[in-house]
Amino acid sequence: MATEGKDSLAVSMIVLSLASGCASLQRMAPDLVDVQVEAPVLECDERRQDIPVSLRVHNGSRGVLSLWIDRASGPPYPLSWLSYEILDDAGNVAWRHGPGGHGRMAQPTLKIGPDDGAILSATLYEIGEAEYFRSFRIRIEDRDKHTWTTDAFRPCVKRD
Repeated sequence: MATEGKDSLAVSMIVLSLASGCASLQRMAPDLVDVQVEAPVLECDERRQDIPVSLRVHNGSRGVLSLWIDRASGPPYPLSWLSYEILDDAGNVAWRHGPGGHGRMAQPTLKIGPDDGAILSATLYEIGEAEYFRSFRIRIEDRDKHTWTTDAFRPCVKRD
């Protein structure tokens, strides 16, 4: 009889450990991730310039969001060119934003845990006067191939 109690206790412990293990392996829910562009602060210049765009990302899911970044120092954490695309206002790929043509390379990964957030940076390269009044969007992609597209934004602030 004493062995029955021990067997029952052992089975209970196994079930509890499996249940807690499954709970910790929650999948990331893409619809619970919010990506917002911060308002531009850089003044439009007469020369072509690279414009950093700040993005706020909040992971409201129970899983971990993993993004490729250029380097681990931050915030803001600079997104790797493998993790984002620059789109026009209609959502079409609009702008060269990185070296391109090199395929996947090993990149540092930023992990954003459940109910956590981060400030990221994406760069619009060689923006000139012709683009000051255009609207852009940024589409980011995580390591699991989920994508999010920002609302449209202007690249810089035009002062008169």
